[in-house]
Amino acid sequence: MADLAPPSPRLGRRPGDTLGNALALFTTTILTSSLGFAFWWVVARTFEPTAVGAAGAALSVMQLIAIAAMVGLGTLLIAELSRRERDPAELMTTAVIVTVLLGAVLALTFGLGAAVLRTEALAAIRTPAGLALFVATAATTAALLVLDDAMIGISRASWQVWRNLVFSCAKLALIPLALLGWAADDPRGGRCSPSCGEWRCPTIG
Repeated sequence: MADLAPPSPRLGRRPGDTLGNALALFTTTILTSSLGFAFWWVVARTFEPTAVGAAGAALSVMQLIAIAAMVGLGTLLIAELSRRERDPAELMTTAVIVTVLLGAVLALTFGLGAAVLRTEALAAIRTPAGLALFVATAATTAALLVLDDAMIGISRASWQVWRNLVFSCAKLALIPLALLGWAADDPRGGRCSPSCGEWRCPTIG
């Protein structure tokens, strides 16, 4: 006797999912590259070279720690969520918690090691406040990277576009506040102003 049960719906991506994700990722790359260039151009023209170098070194290490803290969970989420066989919230929550904890441990370990070695390039994270900010930023970045991959898995990669746009614009908007704070802490009482075609400002760190 023939089986009269209706065929189960096919799991997987819809035809437009892959194209939508690809367009979102391409747009994200263009936005982050353009706004990132603008951010570092402004920073390089505003702060002392030693301050820019120290900030760049700390950010590079933070991004490396965030990527290491993912331990492949982002790729796993893309594969599992695209099949639509399990609850997305459960998988995403578990992956984010694991990534945040691992990112915090790695960042704290590195920060304590940098304090012992007294590396001048990482002087900003030797203070308690700097170390706390470094750990929090590394853990948050790792969680956001995992969520980015999860959004690809559920065909919501456009979330990456808006997240990166908001974060990139926020970084640019925070530069004037940073200038006011460091100018107020400058014992000379000076403010950032152009001199001989270059900007001079109190050194960060």
